[in-house]
Amino acid sequence: MASQKLRDHAGVKRHADGMQAQLSALVVDPGWNARVRDQALEDHIDNISLAFENGAKLDPLDVYVNDEGQLIIVDGHCRNEAMLRAVVRGVPVEWVPISEFTGNDADRVAHMFTSSQGKSLTQYEQAEAFKRLVGYKWTHADIAKRVGRSVGFVESMLKLANADSETKELVKSGQVSVAAAVQTVRKSGGKAGKILKDKVAKARAKAKPGAAVKVSEKDMDDSLRLPKQFRDKLVTFFDNLSDNMGPLVYNDVKSLVGMTAEQLADESAEVSMTLLVSLINIGDEVKRLIEEQGK
Repeated sequence: MASQKLRDHAGVKRHADGMQAQLSALVVDPGWNARVRDQALEDHIDNISLAFENGAKLDPLDVYVNDEGQLIIVDGHCRNEAMLRAVVRGVPVEWVPISEFTGNDADRVAHMFTSSQGKSLTQYEQAEAFKRLVGYKWTHADIAKRVGRSVGFVESMLKLANADSETKELVKSGQVSVAAAVQTVRKSGGKAGKILKDKVAKARAKAKPGAAVKVSEKDMDDSLRLPKQFRDKLVTFFDNLSDNMGPLVYNDVKSLVGMTAEQLADESAEVSMTLLVSLINIGDEVKRLIEEQGK
């Protein structure tokens, strides 16, 4: 049953299917919604608005009455804005379906993850919401249980939420993946933003003019990545090294492993030209791979 405050509100009325509120009476709490204002969100709202204009039925907006008597939207910000855009286009909308939200501020944040209709929160938006919940003294385990994710996931998202502003902006703008940002923050702390910015600049320099650039987790791996075909060749080469050198020479050379350059100065061995050419080819291939990966 709805609270007395909601039932008595001048902008609310009851009907057979539930409760309705005047669209003009609904209030958006500035800064409350965790969503990032980007083109994807704009497109999402436009799609809802056009569907609504064409007869689509929208789920009730979750609201509560604050101490000042305002009807505050808890969930349904996109639906609310979609209807307002429809009104601008001449669609007559006065009363909209609502349901009452009960709970404290922390419950309001957690509710963002379990709302029944709308665009799912991005990982960046989840990170910001998790940070708010921590501010309400929720433990990482509490958050994980409420949103149905692992504690490890929550802790990773909090790494992003508490990262430097440059790192967060690169993620928000889509230039760096969440995984790459979290990995870099873990390794480099406050220096993550500069490192990621340099990675983005290098990626953009290699990309075609105007092409979108996004640094992913694999791009943060500075180790040399050898193609599988080449790795297989290396394994085969070293598996056959004894045969190619000859067992006697191979054993003689192997016995010298670990000696210093000075100790090896007077040592020598006869090695087949085929083996030496193979070694040169391997070296050339590794150099080429290093150049391709920008080392």
